[in-house]
Amino acid sequence: MLTFKESKYVAYYLGNPSINCHIDAVHSKSPNQDINTKELVIEIIKNANCSGIYALISRKEMDLNRPINKTNKPAILEYRKVINSILNHLRIIDKNHNLTSLYLHLALHGMKNNAFKEIEVGTRDNETCSDDIFIWFSKKLEEISREVFKRDLKIVYNVKLKGNSSKVVHRNKYGTLFNTIQIEISKTLRTKYFGNLVDVFTKIIKDLSHEINLKE
Repeated sequence: MLTFKESKYVAYYLGNPSINCHIDAVHSKSPNQDINTKELVIEIIKNANCSGIYALISRKEMDLNRPINKTNKPAILEYRKVINSILNHLRIIDKNHNLTSLYLHLALHGMKNNAFKEIEVGTRDNETCSDDIFIWFSKKLEEISREVFKRDLKIVYNVKLKGNSSKVVHRNKYGTLFNTIQIEISKTLRTKYFGNLVDVFTKIIKDLSHEINLKE
């Protein structure tokens, strides 16, 4: 059974120290929550044993997916401190707070149903991740989704929901090995195909870990 540590504004799980990835849901608390994003984080962690975070506070009170301001400052600082704790747990940052190994941050969000897209991947046109990781992730997402769903999902990249500018902060602080990818998921997928989504992202995280270990 997973035991999440609870701070004031977020809950987190440190995960296997050999998996350079965390997955989070920062809009998981009602009111105005992204339905099933917390539950997805928990189930994916159960399967992949990676690190993870979910919000204990609503975006109505303090939005963790925005630049720091007077209103959200306490929650943002705690969220960033938890990310730092994860990186220290993985032992992949040096004394200057630079990453020494590739790291992937998957940020799960919920979007309304749309006839033209079921998932939108946002990297602020690769401002939050490297071109290589963007290409790797895109291929993995499409290939594994096809395997799991038995069809091609409607996936778009950096069209409307490109990711908030606050996500660039982590890459600026820890270096270019820190890669954040925002994943906006339709309500239908999150509710009717929950298990499929768990399978897709579990496989992506496991493949990432395996490929990093092969390179190193």
